[in-house]
Amino acid sequence: MLRAFSLLSVWILSVAIAPSFLIGAEREEADPAYYHEGELAGSLRSEGPLAVYDADPGHLWNRLFSSFWIRKSHLPSKRGKEPIDRIEGGDTLDFLAWAGTTYWDEPETVSRVEKLLDEFLTTEGEKLIADPLKLVMLQRDLWSPFDFLMNQNIARRGDSETRRKRTELCEKLARVMKRVALTREELAQLPKNYELALKSGRFDTTHEYDPGRDYLPVNLLTDADEWQELDFHRIKLSGDTETRFVFLHTLEYRGRSYFRVFYRFPEGRKQLEEYLKQVDESGVNWKDSAQIGFIKLDEKKTPQIPVGTE
Repeated sequence: MLRAFSLLSVWILSVAIAPSFLIGAEREEADPAYYHEGELAGSLRSEGPLAVYDADPGHLWNRLFSSFWIRKSHLPSKRGKEPIDRIEGGDTLDFLAWAGTTYWDEPETVSRVEKLLDEFLTTEGEKLIADPLKLVMLQRDLWSPFDFLMNQNIARRGDSETRRKRTELCEKLARVMKRVALTREELAQLPKNYELALKSGRFDTTHEYDPGRDYLPVNLLTDADEWQELDFHRIKLSGDTETRFVFLHTLEYRGRSYFRVFYRFPEGRKQLEEYLKQVDESGVNWKDSAQIGFIKLDEKKTPQIPVGTE
């Protein structure tokens, strides 16, 4: 589902959500920009820009987005198979970078993205689109490579010239992000994307225990008795007030995406509270938890989640 609403459902466990945004007309289930069968399934058909921010793929925003979110790969489609040429990324939430990659330091890559950043800055690209939702999403989409490049420099990866070029790119990324930044008042007026997703009619409101469905529960954010949200409280493990109540996924994304966890037990809140009490009393290996800094469950003593739990 392209940039509509990212939903991670783990059946008989939990439902976690991360916001993205809806773009205009409904898309076909099988997006024509991607391969859907064989070894190339999930690969883009072309390196060309996608119509993410504007209907014209050649729009500056689309070209800038694609320069960071589309890249070639030469990897096996499955473990043990021969590497094949693919085009990864596109209209997704995850920036394709990892600690050991040198792709974003290669001269060709740096030159391509730098030219587009310069074009944006010199032509006042922020004025091309006025939609506040698209402005804030472009800021997020550029923040991902900014964080990655800065972290590479903090870790002092690469020689001095490589680190200097990263710094230059980060400075330009920061200038673009500042230009598209919304005021607090504008942020407060952003549409509620979960409601938009439900009203779009593109999601199932029941799952029938089929993990293949694009399922969004209707009352997830409005009925606290039906859906219970779990807070992540690490006060005994960390004195950092900024991260004490934050899930690890949010920390990993450095706040660019915010993750929330909800449960719906078959018999409601009381059953969930009783279950958590049992886990606390008998399911946690407190000795190991104290040593590693995270809760570690005892697989033999932890009670099973009731069948039918979401």
